[in-house]
Amino acid sequence: MRAIGALILTAGAIFAQFEAATVKPDKSGEPVNNHFDPERMSWTSVTLKILIEDAYGVQSYQVLGGPAWLDSDRWQINAKTEGPTTYTQKMDLLGNLLADRFQLKMHRETRELKEYRLVVADGGPKLRAAEPGSARQPGMRVGRGLIEGHAVEVADLTRFLQSELGKPVENSTGLKGKYDFKLAWLPNEGQPNSGGEIPPPDAEGPAVFSAIREQLGLKLEPRKGPVEVLVIDRAEKPGGN
Repeated sequence: MRAIGALILTAGAIFAQFEAATVKPDKSGEPVNNHFDPERMSWTSVTLKILIEDAYGVQSYQVLGGPAWLDSDRWQINAKTEGPTTYTQKMDLLGNLLADRFQLKMHRETRELKEYRLVVADGGPKLRAAEPGSARQPGMRVGRGLIEGHAVEVADLTRFLQSELGKPVENSTGLKGKYDFKLAWLPNEGQPNSGGEIPPPDAEGPAVFSAIREQLGLKLEPRKGPVEVLVIDRAEKPGGN
């Protein structure tokens, strides 16, 4: 994760501004999409909250406060840099763009928030060790209510669970190596589920906590711990380009 405090203070140290940038309301109703090449970047149907997460390398649960439209109004952004830039440089420039067009001001704090430890459940893990030399490509397939992995580490699963639950998840399983698994559950409205095209499981399916225990032999233990967050002090809708 990128250092929140350093970025707030030094964003754009390499390039002060985009060479050109437009920010417009997006009423298309399309899914969020982005595109990057060496000198250009664009987003469609994106919220300011997602832009903040991208610019500062944080998760949704680390962005607190702000106006009600922060996570509802959608925007279209097209920007061109002065020359070829890395992804990190583009995100630094995005931070400056948000400060300029949205009048975004924020500060960081450390707060005690709910989080989870992923541990091995009673009876042991049910993950299958990946077969060495398999022709199948390692990776993960993620949809609404589904995470399926081939030859991936438990740390990778933990990161996806963190996104699904909207809370920090620490891998405390002690499991090493790479595994094959399929986790399917019935999402609820309180989870920021990924919006993949894979259909949700049957309406009688398990909730994510019981699914992790029954299907993977693992368990999520709730607790509270210190989490670095961004607190939004000010944000305004752009007036035009």
